[in-house]
Amino acid sequence: MIDLYPRESWNFVFGQASLSKGMGVFSFARYDDDFYSKTYAGKLKKSLHPKQGDYSLFDGYYTPPITSTLLLRSCKTLTHEIGHIFGLKHCQWLNCVMQGSNHLEESDRRPLDLCPICLRKLQTVVGFHIGERYK
Repeated sequence: MIDLYPRESWNFVFGQASLSKGMGVFSFARYDDDFYSKTYAGKLKKSLHPKQGDYSLFDGYYTPPITSTLLLRSCKTLTHEIGHIFGLKHCQWLNCVMQGSNHLEESDRRPLDLCPICLRKLQTVVGFHIGERYK
């Protein structure tokens, strides 16, 4: 697994998505319990700028053990980034999966679901019936 740095000036991101491009990316690297150790196998010492379509530098790369904690953290990030693809911004109102996070503990505190405000925003964009959806 590899950590994500969208800009040289950023420390990292758990994930990033683009509404206009309809795609997103996220990394499980910081969700591995060993990530913060000095010997973590997934850390890179230099920036990677491979040629387009050349993914050979990732061959044989480190994959951590899949734990329930890693899966829960990954589901939260995936749900959050999909929310961005549907046009949802970071939530500032209630406890919600669309809240931003700057560190692992903050990310762990987020629930896996949307708050009522963000659920309504998603309903408006997608056009589903909330009552039917939750029967």
